[in-house]
Amino acid sequence: MVSSTCFISSCTKDVITPAGNTNGQYLNSNKGSSWVYAIDSAGNTSNVVVTDSTVMAFGKKFTNFHNTYPSGTVYRNFYSYQDGQYSIMITSAAGTQQELIYLKDNVKEGDKWSNTVTPVSTPLLYEYEVTGIGGTRMVNSLTFSDVVRVHCTIASINYQSDAYYAPKVGLIELAEDYATAKYSTKLKSYLLK
Repeated sequence: MVSSTCFISSCTKDVITPAGNTNGQYLNSNKGSSWVYAIDSAGNTSNVVVTDSTVMAFGKKFTNFHNTYPSGTVYRNFYSYQDGQYSIMITSAAGTQQELIYLKDNVKEGDKWSNTVTPVSTPLLYEYEVTGIGGTRMVNSLTFSDVVRVHCTIASINYQSDAYYAPKVGLIELAEDYATAKYSTKLKSYLLK
């Protein structure tokens, strides 16, 4: 899984306003919370539901976000929030568990961090930079405030993305740019528990 985590609308320019205290609010791990995303490049939707399945790894509890596509393909993605860091657990082809930190609390625009994981055979260096904080963003006629925008680059495979996270809701939009293709994932609807 290249994108850190795991939309068709009109977008507005980000309006920068001071962000409130959002510690831990960019990941809702409550059982039954759900999100529907539109993936415009494939004409698909992705339905994500939080289950009660958890895994302990790296001294953290990771919760299963069950992701189903109309084709019947199902992905089990495990996410965690602890000590101001949001992470996803990646299992390599060899079965080794690895942690990828994709977002942090209390960031400022320009903050950077990186992680190296080996999902298959070659290590990939994920380089993150906060490129917007405290903005307002409209996605599919839904308006979100205190949005954090994080840019990710994996130079070795010519990959870049911009992910937008809103408090309580989490990921609201993801724009990915591979060497040969672009993908856009946008939140259509959600139910928070």
